[in-house]
Amino acid sequence: WDPIQNPTNVELHTLSSTSPEYSDVSDAFLSTLDRSGIKIQSIQRVQNLAMWQSYVVKRQTICFRDNADQSDAKALLERGERRWLWHGTNLEVLDRILQQGFNRSFCGKNA
Repeated sequence: WDPIQNPTNVELHTLSSTSPEYSDVSDAFLSTLDRSGIKIQSIQRVQNLAMWQSYVVKRQTICFRDNADQSDAKALLERGERRWLWHGTNLEVLDRILQQGFNRSFCGKNA
């Protein structure tokens, strides 16, 4: 992450097209498509400290709940299994998603 200016705000950071993070994201995204005619304009990282902290706590809870043996749970945390999720939406709901995350109450509103 880049330094956070205000921890109560959501921040968008445009990635440099020469950064390893940009390459990882673009390669993962393009691997799901027919690449012909696809040009990525930009990639932005969303930095939402409150949502990140919530994610970390929930992830720890799941790892420790599903593994009574503390060493197994710690191994799961270290492995860091995560999956990419690509989600399209429109500009009207984008700000709510950035602030609150995905919420089923947005369902049917292109969220």
